Amino acid sequence: MNTYLNGLFNLENKVAVVIGAGGHLCSEMARGFAYAGCKVAILDLRLEKSQLVEKELNELGFNDVISVAIDVGKKQDHIDALKQVLKV
Repeated sequence: MNTYLNGLFNLENKVAVVIGAGGHLCSEMARGFAYAGCKVAILDLRLEKSQLVEKELNELGFNDVISVAIDVGKKQDHIDALKQVLKV
């Protein structure tokens, strides 16, 4: 990729927050962000599902991954999730 495009699309060391990442589509998005060099926060109502995705990514060598439980309908869950993501 040329320098201009790399400057536009380089995701190295960025943080990707993927809500619903315990599901099929969003878990693939989380994998894509990891392969692009992002630190990935996997958020889902079902913590055990997001932890499975985290484990898969860890086994692939991606260690900058966290799982966070969130109910998107609850404001406090958003606040708590943000605090955890900011630690990444």
